[in-house]
Amino acid sequence: MLYPFMTLNDNTEIVHSEVLNNNGFSDKEIEEFQELIESMAHIIIELAREGGLESP
Repeated sequence: MLYPFMTLNDNTEIVHSEVLNNNGFSDKEIEEFQELIESMAHIIIELAREGGLESP
């Protein structure tokens, strides 16, 4: 289930899901995902500003 976290000025909604204790990620996997997201944050933000991957 997804829960609203915040809505940005352009009506983009940020959501989160409940934390599951089973089938979780190891600390090393979380660190790797964090590094990946941080390295791509500028691309994610640019795409969000432009309307996503499917915008003209």
